[in-house]
Amino acid sequence: MALYGLTHLQDLVLPDNVVSLGKACFFKCGIKNIVLPPLVTTIPAHCFDYCDSLQSVTLPEGLEFIDTNAFYRCSMLQEVTIPSGVQSIGYRAFMSGPSNRIFNMLCEVPPVIEQSAMGNAALDTILFRIPCHTTADYQSASGWSPYASNANVTFSEQCTGVEERDPETIALYPNPVGEVLSVESSSDNISRVELYDVFGKLVLSLCAEASSTNINVAGLHAGVYLVRITLRNGSVQTGKVMKL
Repeated sequence: MALYGLTHLQDLVLPDNVVSLGKACFFKCGIKNIVLPPLVTTIPAHCFDYCDSLQSVTLPEGLEFIDTNAFYRCSMLQEVTIPSGVQSIGYRAFMSGPSNRIFNMLCEVPPVIEQSAMGNAALDTILFRIPCHTTADYQSASGWSPYASNANVTFSEQCTGVEERDPETIALYPNPVGEVLSVESSSDNISRVELYDVFGKLVLSLCAEASSTNINVAGLHAGVYLVRITLRNGSVQTGKVMKL
């Protein structure tokens, strides 16, 4: 299958009997939204390269491999859900996308990623939504260290149902946040909440004296912020949030 350079394409749903895609088959297409069929297991190299109008892609549940430069230069593709069975993501697969992006990682076992697979770890603001209790697994997995070590990258565990929590667990939600950030403590009352930007500058400070509080962050610039929470008992906990 090759639709190279067809700039008039906008919305496309491929038939279910399509089992493979060709290398660079959508290169420089004007497509905005696409749903890939369930039998596709590999996104080949350069498949959606330079599709700079692409805003939404639905990847099939059976997907296993995303090859080199598969979504390179997709500058409008801000949020992508990576199915649970993906095993590897190739070199620069999502490089040169939007500077603020979200990856919904459904993989309990982190995929192996090659250099710059998920974008520029040093320059891009990236939120990885990952399964509950997998932060250590992702940050130590093959290829993930550049993202684990940068302040502008956040790993947010998506826990559902009733979770057994540490006595001093702090909840920050929603994350990413648009206007109002909620902070909750499962143990002692919160005494103070402080937000710092990626340069370590204090940008917001609030006294609480309650087990939960809401913070208006609408005036902050988009990006990643460090949240420092001081509890009434004197202990300090930190977390990261992405401001949209």
